[in-house]
Amino acid sequence: MADAVRGLFSSLESENALQAAVDTGREEDLYLEFKQKHNRSQPDVDEPDRKNLSKAVSAFANATGGVLVFGVETKKVQDGPDRAVALKPIANAPAFLRRLQESVLNTTQPVVDDVEFRCIPSLLEAGAGYVACLIPESDKTPHRAMFANREYWRRTTNGARRLEHIDLEDMFGRRPRPLLRAVLELRPYLLSENQV
Repeated sequence: MADAVRGLFSSLESENALQAAVDTGREEDLYLEFKQKHNRSQPDVDEPDRKNLSKAVSAFANATGGVLVFGVETKKVQDGPDRAVALKPIANAPAFLRRLQESVLNTTQPVVDDVEFRCIPSLLEAGAGYVACLIPESDKTPHRAMFANREYWRRTTNGARRLEHIDLEDMFGRRPRPLLRAVLELRPYLLSENQV
């Protein structure tokens, strides 16, 4: 996974960090997406939440990986990407996190491995908070979003875009990347008297 994606996930570890993103009007980009939870008062993964997770996991895994944060309201500014405008903490963030973890296995086809989740507690409301999801780049592309019209998505600098037939041909034509490891071992070699 790219160090930039892991670093971004690490940097969003507190409500203060999320508030700073709101205060500066942080734009969504190739590695970052913000979403509001559909119904913040209960922890169920509602249909809109399922669709948002499915599309984001597909898009980030088919690109270079990224971070999805639930609990931040965004607003589109003219033709640019969405910007963070307000924190919208989820009433029971730990329970929502557990339900997201349970649903991630059905989110895409094939499943994206090694998705990580983190609860970011709210400083103002006990039990409330936000959920950050670290979605790695996949070597098993393409991944179809099962709850976002069963389409294939890819993350770009301006959000997710639906993959076209030519993109899919390219991805289906790829083979898994082999993991190669070179080992160099030096051994002493003695020359016999006849070889000297």
